[in-house]
Amino acid sequence: MGLLSLFKRQSPPPAEPAPTPDAVSAARTRARRRLIGATVLLGLGIVGFPLLFETQPRPIPVDIPIEVPRKDGLPPVAMPAPMASAPGAVVADGA
Repeated sequence: MGLLSLFKRQSPPPAEPAPTPDAVSAARTRARRRLIGATVLLGLGIVGFPLLFETQPRPIPVDIPIEVPRKDGLPPVAMPAPMASAPGAVVADGA
């Protein structure tokens, strides 16, 4: 019964010997250096990111002429002729 063996309590792994003071000191030194490096990179990112992506918006000319055509000055729009329906087709008006 392989599935039920998952629920059985397993024996704890053998205890590892306590780390030596030199190993603890070396781990603390590495952790401190990593923390200082991460802080420096974060500071450079905070200062450098806005400087890198700072751009001036493109100037838009203010004197662009806007011409709106007059309604009465245009020729009338010609409506297309209605299409002839096929023979025998039923045309329904209104809905």
